Amino acid sequence: MPYQDPNNAKGLFPPQLPSNPLELERLRRKNNPHNKPVGDYTGRCRYCGSCDLWEDNLHYGCNVCQALLG
Repeated sequence: MPYQDPNNAKGLFPPQLPSNPLELERLRRKNNPHNKPVGDYTGRCRYCGSCDLWEDNLHYGCNVCQALLG
């Protein structure tokens, strides 16, 4: 198996979200400017509010913050 950089956003373990609440709120406002509902069955990431999600037959996740959602 090739080496995977642990800091790489596309690796098996996604990076943590910003720990600064203001920075996290800025990310959410950027991705969800109209404050639409987020979370399961909404089509938006529960962490960053983005609607840019990926899915396969077993899981889905966010392309913006790289969170594995289900």
